[in-house]
This record gives sequence, C-alpha cells and structure tokens, in this order.
Amino acid sequence: MMLSIAGLVDLRGYRTIAGSSQLVITQEFADLAAYAAWRSHPENERIWVESHTYLENISVELWGPSPVSAALLRPE
Repeated sequence: MMLSIAGLVDLRGYRTIAGSSQLVITQEFADLAAYAAWRSHPENERIWVESHTYLENISVELWGPSPVSAALLRPE
C-alpha cells in the first residue's frame, strides 16, 4: 500500500545478518515536500496508526543530503 502512494522513490528493508528481530526500513523521497505529501496521505496515516498495534520501539528520523556527497555515487 505504501508503495502505491505518490512521492515515494525507494523503499528498502534491512535486518542484521545474525537474524535479530529488529528491522530498519529506509524510504527515499525527491524532496521534503514529496515526503510531507506522502506522509499525510490518509492511507499512509491508517497504516502508521495500525502498525503501532503490532510493532514496538518505532522511531523515525529524517535525513537530508550530505554536504560531502549529495549525489548518489556508484562504482564504474
């Protein structure tokens, strides 16, 4: 559902190789306005509220581009 809401560019999930139950999800947006529109979408709001029923220790951090390397770098 979250992927069908406009504004989300990339979504990835990670967990430790040791198999911990902890999970990290990263989401990428074109800019802060795209994030704000996506986050305030009614369907996303419903998912966010419902997730608190099943998950604990949820935290959110907003990160911006690095002043050292704002563009995506890939090896050639």
